[in-house]
Amino acid sequence: CRLRLAEALSRFRFLFEGQTPLRTAEALHALFDELQREVVALPADEAALEALLQQGYGAPRPLVALSREAQIVHRLQQAFQEEIGDAAPAAAQTSALHRRLQQWPAHAPLWLIGFDHLSASEATAFRLALEKPGVQFIAQGRLQGRDGAALRRLFAQLGAAPQPLPAAAPESARSRLLDAAFADQGSALQRALALAASPTSTAALGDLAVIAAADPEHEAQCADLAVREALLAGAQQVVVVSHDRRLARRLRARLERAQVPLADRGGWALSTSRAAATLDAWLNCAEGDFPLRPLLALLKSGFLPGGADWAAALEPRATQARVAGGAEHWRGLMQGHEVARFAQLLHAARALGSVAGNSPGAAHAENVLESLKRLGLDTALAADPAGARVLACLHDLATALGGTALKLHWRAFRALLDSALEDASFTLRAPGPHRVQLFTLDQTQGLVADVVILTGATAALFAPQSSPFFNAAVRRELGLPGAAEAQALTLHRLRQLLQAAPQVRLLFAPEEAGEEPQPAAALQGLIAFAEAAGCPLPFDSALAQRAPQAEIADDSPLPAASLRAAPAAAAALLARPLSAHGHQALIECPYLFHARYALGLERLKEPDAPVDRSDYGQRVHRILHAFESPLDDLPPPWQSSRDASRIDAMAAHLRLISAAVFAADRAARPLARFWQQAFDSQTPWLAQQLASWPLATVRVEAELAAIREGWMLRGRADRIEEDGVRGRVVDYKSGQSPSKADLTAGEAVQLPHYALLTPGATAVEYWNLRDAKTVGLADEELDALLPGIEERLAVLAIAIERGAALPANGASAQCECCEMRGVCRRDDWGRA
Repeated sequence: CRLRLAEALSRFRFLFEGQTPLRTAEALHALFDELQREVVALPADEAALEALLQQGYGAPRPLVALSREAQIVHRLQQAFQEEIGDAAPAAAQTSALHRRLQQWPAHAPLWLIGFDHLSASEATAFRLALEKPGVQFIAQGRLQGRDGAALRRLFAQLGAAPQPLPAAAPESARSRLLDAAFADQGSALQRALALAASPTSTAALGDLAVIAAADPEHEAQCADLAVREALLAGAQQVVVVSHDRRLARRLRARLERAQVPLADRGGWALSTSRAAATLDAWLNCAEGDFPLRPLLALLKSGFLPGGADWAAALEPRATQARVAGGAEHWRGLMQGHEVARFAQLLHAARALGSVAGNSPGAAHAENVLESLKRLGLDTALAADPAGARVLACLHDLATALGGTALKLHWRAFRALLDSALEDASFTLRAPGPHRVQLFTLDQTQGLVADVVILTGATAALFAPQSSPFFNAAVRRELGLPGAAEAQALTLHRLRQLLQAAPQVRLLFAPEEAGEEPQPAAALQGLIAFAEAAGCPLPFDSALAQRAPQAEIADDSPLPAASLRAAPAAAAALLARPLSAHGHQALIECPYLFHARYALGLERLKEPDAPVDRSDYGQRVHRILHAFESPLDDLPPPWQSSRDASRIDAMAAHLRLISAAVFAADRAARPLARFWQQAFDSQTPWLAQQLASWPLATVRVEAELAAIREGWMLRGRADRIEEDGVRGRVVDYKSGQSPSKADLTAGEAVQLPHYALLTPGATAVEYWNLRDAKTVGLADEELDALLPGIEERLAVLAIAIERGAALPANGASAQCECCEMRGVCRRDDWGRA
């Protein structure tokens, strides 16, 4: 049904700017489905619907946007009903329900149990069934108070007067507290004081506690610990209630590490499964010419026999050869039997011929299935519960798309496939009963357990689902249920959950770390009411404190941590050349300098990506090098004068060289055309800089070395200009360049480092080709800076000769992106 709507919308893309037909179809189908379930008909014509929208939105006069929305929704809904009719899910389900109830044998008993809300179409079917003898409708809850609003609405829909059943057990103190807290008569304070004065007010409420977590990860830790402590205490049925699938995944992972099986009654999200990740990796390989990461993810997935061993052998070779992707590059790296196996991957990828351009939607799905078959993944996936569900989703898509004339770009099909995998779930059929089960709140009708743990008890628990069509006022005008009905139903279910077990834990956490955790408003009211009634709900802060350490099995005290001192400097550091890069590291963080140059540590570099900003910078340096001195296969350097009258000619010569430098890239990388355009747009400004010292002699890529203040300094300057009186050191920047403030403060030392190696330097400059600006120091400013740089080098040399400590005293911004984070002991040194 959604695809049929998308097919219609694809012909009128201008109607919903910025939205894809598939996304808009999702929202429209949800609206049409609800209208059908609630037996709500839109106004007879577009004008009447437009008037209703204007009234609902509170618009003082007709608006073009409302007119268009009314027209679109009205026409599409009529067309949808005419074309789909009784085949729509809501209509088919309602028809089947009516038919089943009508065919029920006369006088055969029928109990309808576990319903706490009904759509209008379901209520009609049940109302007709209740006219027969022997049919009973049994619901759990009470009809009074705010928590009874949902059941009052339910029985009003059925047109029945409910008869209360006798309680199976005496009323508990917790039940009396909840009755009073959620009552809708009188003042809450008066009710609380009356409860406090009653003879039973001191009765125990049972084990009901609240837990405030610091963040979502801490909430999962608290839920994990609460589950395991309940099991250790002998609980046979522990139920975790969660509406947050991310928290459920965290909890499942933690319990699996503790070898505690968790039965998820709602099923696991298919999109998070290993099978779905494998399909995603394979499609990324096929559409992206086998990038490194997706290829390794595919091989390591476990679905390809021997894939993990292949990945282990291939990854170091790829890193050493700096191969980031490309079938031609991989062919050169394959060895032995890998050659035939990679040929199989290429053969399977050729089945996805619909990756480029528009194709019928069904062709995309069928091609994916064919590629999995050629790869042998279909058999491996079929043997896995999640994999079988992935294949079923693909077959469903192929069938559904086959019934339409919808043509899709590959990206649109990928979005449709990703959406299908996101909506689907799968269930693991583990043998034996489970002591721990996971429910959503709407699955808890009639629940009885030893322990109930409700997670995510925040305002999100009561948040109604939103729709891009029709606001709350319009929904009321149409007769659709709104936020009030949804919140009443949630409150009813919450009330039943609070009585479902002797031990109940209510967990909540802020969405972002550092924020103050706030429970849902209904729980805040309950907490305040219980305190006023003299029986406050306890906050289990002890469990919250224990939770982060809950995975430590040994209860014996840990030995005191030894605070190792910062490493001592090695005098041998002075004997090795100090580059500008090393000089900068020494200034930024002494420990970074120690780890890199004394210990020889270096982060393993990722293979060069096919498109990298550093590649552009290398091309820029090559162009400016060729402008000054001959380079193979490039136009000759500039031979004429450099005065202001030649600026246009110099800019043209720079563009001539850039065309030659970027020629090979343009054939392989579409981005290279934009690189060349970006460089060429800056050539007038760059020519002005090249002509600013017209009589200077120029050295490019100049190798420099000298001994200064006990250090053997070295470096390679991009450009040095000298005219016999002045000297200028220039560094080209294709990205961000240091600020003048950092230069003046001696925090950016690359150019001052080169200036110390260039006798007669009177100026240093960064030429920023991205922003077309220069940043530098000259004359008195540079003269004032260089002695300070030298003095600091001298002090550091003396300290290193004496074996001084080299602590991590870098700024926090530096530490966040430092490559030595895994070995640095900065926190230890800070505590010391």
